[in-house]
This record gives sequence, structure tokens and C-alpha cells, in this order.
Amino acid sequence: VYLLQEMGLKLGNTYGWYRRGPYSREAASDGFQLEPIQDNVENLPELTQEELNAAETLQELIAESAGRFTNDDKAYCMELLGSLHFVLKHGYPRPASKEEALRRFQELKPKFGEDSEIALELLDQKNLI
Repeated sequence: VYLLQEMGLKLGNTYGWYRRGPYSREAASDGFQLEPIQDNVENLPELTQEELNAAETLQELIAESAGRFTNDDKAYCMELLGSLHFVLKHGYPRPASKEEALRRFQELKPKFGEDSEIALELLDQKNLI
């Protein structure tokens, strides 16, 4: 949800850093409200072309990451990409370079190891950083 909003989906959520990465109380609350109706999506509002493009870009990003990380789990992938993006775009103090952001990210989330370098490359290729 964080990456979709950063790519242009107008959700109005505010995000801060939490243990696993970007976190929003609004997004969590929305998710709990949507859970009971997840199979009935007929009355959802239509997306704008910009929002459709954002969703397509995220799908491409996930597809292009398949087989590139040491863990192919989608949750791992989304945590890695979303967290690294957050550090690059919203880290405080703001990193002076991609290299500094990568170093800071690896200190915050050492479990991702060399995968963080691949994630940086993927985010850069999609012009998300």
C-alpha cells in the first residue's frame, strides 16, 4: 500500500518508520475494514489512469524482482522494496546519496544483505528514487 501511494494512488495515508518498515495507522485500519468484504469488490470506485499506471508499475516491479532476491516470498520482496524506498525518500536526516541511504538501510535491516543492492537497482530502473 505504501509503494502504491508513493507511485500515485491517492489514499491519503501518512507513514512513519516502524520495526518492519513504513507503517500507517490509517492503512492498517482500512485493511481491517476491507477484510470482511474482500470477496465483494463490485462497489469499489474506479481508478484513474494514473492510479492504474501505478498499480501496473508495482506489478512489473514485483515480477522483475522474482528470482533476484535470496527469498522469493512476496512479503519479503514488498518489505525490502518499501522499506528501502522509505529510507531513500523519507529518511531523517535525508541521505546525501543513494550509497549513504543503502548503508543506513543495511544498518536498519541487516537481514536483507546483498538483496538491498538489487532492490536499489530495481527501484532506480523504475524511476522510483
